[in-house]
Amino acid sequence: MREHFITLDPNNVLASNWSSSTSVCNWIGVTCGSSHRRVTSLNLSGMALDATIPPHLGNLSFLSRLHLPNNSFHGTLPADLAGLRRLTIINLRFNKFTGSIPSWFEFLPKLEYLLLRGNSFSGTVPHFLFNMTSLQSLELSENKFWGPLPSSIFLSPSLKYLYLPNNQLSGDIPSAIIDSSLLQDIILYRNNLSGQLPERIFHHRPNLEELYVSWNALSGELPLSLFDCKQLQYLYLSNNTLGGNIPSAIGNLTSLKQIYLGFNKFRGAIPNEIGNLRSLEIMNLPFANVSGNSPPSIFNISTLQEIDASQQA
Repeated sequence: MREHFITLDPNNVLASNWSSSTSVCNWIGVTCGSSHRRVTSLNLSGMALDATIPPHLGNLSFLSRLHLPNNSFHGTLPADLAGLRRLTIINLRFNKFTGSIPSWFEFLPKLEYLLLRGNSFSGTVPHFLFNMTSLQSLELSENKFWGPLPSSIFLSPSLKYLYLPNNQLSGDIPSAIIDSSLLQDIILYRNNLSGQLPERIFHHRPNLEELYVSWNALSGELPLSLFDCKQLQYLYLSNNTLGGNIPSAIGNLTSLKQIYLGFNKFRGAIPNEIGNLRSLEIMNLPFANVSGNSPPSIFNISTLQEIDASQQA
């Protein structure tokens, strides 16, 4: 890998350490199994490397963890990596990779974490990612993905963390779901998503803790099923064109810590039931088009640190 695929190693970390005169298991960033002495982990995090991934990395058949974040790796992902069927973590955050997500990811049966934040991957988000039965965390933030969300996005049997912000995704949020209690975070902010928040996607979500869909073009009223998500702690819906009343059922979200509803087109007053949110720290509703004053009940929340309900400059 060092000789032909690394074009810049400014700190000479690998040049001074990766030597054919020493065992690979003693190389910096390499971990081997204690019994079989095969490479099980490769961690080159934050070494300022400018490189491509060599195809022969696919020969490390015992590799379970691949960590290459905070470098300048570039190019596409070689198909030779499809043979790394023991992989549980692929962490390529903050590099310069390009191209689409390769289809061979689907054939990594043990993959739990796919972390691709901060690259230049592009194309549509492939539907097969949501058929992967071990995948728990999908992080595609800050790339160049475009087009509609796959209709299977809420059909994953294993996914807990869904991060797709800061892309160019568009169209409606799909409503097809399965009865999954695993999903905890839905993060879709700063895209071009439109239409309503589907009622169905909040059914059977007892573990949902964060919903972040600010800076899109969502419209319509808030679905009542959202207020059945009793573990919700962070609700970010600002900078859309959502309307209707803020329902009194908001008082059901007793775990809520932060709520951002500003820059929307709601009508009516802030419901008095918001005073039930005894864990609330931030209530941010500027220019949300609500009327009247903040209900007195909100001032009984001892945890409250910040209120902004201003409706005019």
